Amino acid sequence: MSTELNQHSAWPTGPDRVYLYVDFNEMVDTDCYLLSKTDIKTDRYGNQIRIVENMPIVGFMDDIDQNGEPGILTVDGYAELNDGTGGWSAEQVKWCIRVQKDQFRHEKR
Repeated sequence: MSTELNQHSAWPTGPDRVYLYVDFNEMVDTDCYLLSKTDIKTDRYGNQIRIVENMPIVGFMDDIDQNGEPGILTVDGYAELNDGTGGWSAEQVKWCIRVQKDQFRHEKR
């Protein structure tokens, strides 16, 4: 996984953003998380999404804000193929998400 984040200058905005669930506890690197075992993943709205290399993604996970209100934790990133060169073992995972460091945010449901 050698693609550098700075190669991506445009992050998705507005209604065209693809929200895919990510367990932010499954960290591969400081800015990389496990995303999917297959090429198809269901998005936040129930649509089947085909993942492709460098695809812009908004990773999300259920969250509770400081007032106890439910929402989602989100971060912008892009799909990265797990090529097995990262020095870690997650052979069952085909896709990871590379994210913008320290750019997590809480969104209301």
